[in-house]
Amino acid sequence: MIVRALYGLKSLAPSWRSFLAQVPANDLNFTMCRADNDVWFKPAKKANRTRYCIYVLVCTDGILCVAKNPKAILDKLDQHFLLKPESRAKPKVYLGAEIGMHVFEKQPGKPYWSMGSQAYIKESVKNVETHLQKQHRELKSKVSSPLPINYSPELDATPLCDEDDVSEYHSRIGVLRWAVELGRIDICTEVSIMAAFAASPQKGHLGSPRISYSDMEDNTLQLQFLSIGVWIKSTMVLEVVASTGY
Repeated sequence: MIVRALYGLKSLAPSWRSFLAQVPANDLNFTMCRADNDVWFKPAKKANRTRYCIYVLVCTDGILCVAKNPKAILDKLDQHFLLKPESRAKPKVYLGAEIGMHVFEKQPGKPYWSMGSQAYIKESVKNVETHLQKQHRELKSKVSSPLPINYSPELDATPLCDEDDVSEYHSRIGVLRWAVELGRIDICTEVSIMAAFAASPQKGHLGSPRISYSDMEDNTLQLQFLSIGVWIKSTMVLEVVASTGY
């Protein structure tokens, strides 16, 4: 009897990256970023001779191009890899983050790219609520902080989680970690604290990530955005290379 299906080799990811890298490096004259091998860039000039860089961001089979004319780059990539026709447009969602445009009142003619995590957070909270409903439980309606005040997880004396609960714990910590990546840095410390117990979580620890979910649900609109390389807690946005057009 088949318990689960396994596919793909351990070398699959590096093999795909190596294969994909040949196109931007050899055919498009892009340079791989030393800090992140999934980031490619190439110097370019706008019509007014302003210098900027074209960026191609790759995450497995998800490709995001940042340029004055990204369609030209994507069309060249399409000659080597079959891209979905509907995907070659202004990005709406990338790796769980909502991508959009924002215009400041004092700069009406200059749109800025923005990144938000509202949809990801709402879906994450919904999944946790569905899981808890099966256990006839629910998230707390109101919480004042991601973790209870004066909570000391290292002093927890409850029994160890069984295999299913450990899996659930890992899943919830993983979702919370990605929420931090998408902008919810206000829960970064609490998520890091609870992630330290992922190797052998206890029953008491399992309830703590749910507290964080309750806090995110209450503060869905208090998102973090990136503005000129600095994370701040407000409705700021990120200007990515070219602020006009995608």
